[in-house]
Amino acid sequence: MSRHVKRLLHKSKKPVAHISKRFSSVYTLVFIALFAGVGTYVIMNSFAATGPTANLWIVPSGGTGSCVRQATQVDYSSAPANAKCSSMAAADSAAQSGDTVRFIAGTYGSQSLIATSKTVSFIGTGSDTILASLNFGGASGGCTS
Repeated sequence: MSRHVKRLLHKSKKPVAHISKRFSSVYTLVFIALFAGVGTYVIMNSFAATGPTANLWIVPSGGTGSCVRQATQVDYSSAPANAKCSSMAAADSAAQSGDTVRFIAGTYGSQSLIATSKTVSFIGTGSDTILASLNFGGASGGCTS
């Protein structure tokens, strides 16, 4: 091979290697950015709920007597005002079988429930949930703790 041909081959390989390294660096940066973006999205969505979730919430004051259940459980800070009930009876009336109703920590007056055929879980959100009394009425049904 002549020197001229060798020089051309040598020159033609150099830019290809240089372009290859540049593309490799660009692809690496794109991959890192994409991975970081997807990772951030997954992490942010996994922490979207800031605590326990429920279909309905019972609050010690300021709740509504005609509350509306949420089809998907939500944390307290995301729950709309109409999902925050003033009593167990109001929450039980709005709840469907299988729903979770949570009490916000606080002191509550007397609460009453009438036995029905649906199963609803009432759960306190901490050891600072106090009920003055709890009365059950109705011909059938039961309560488990």
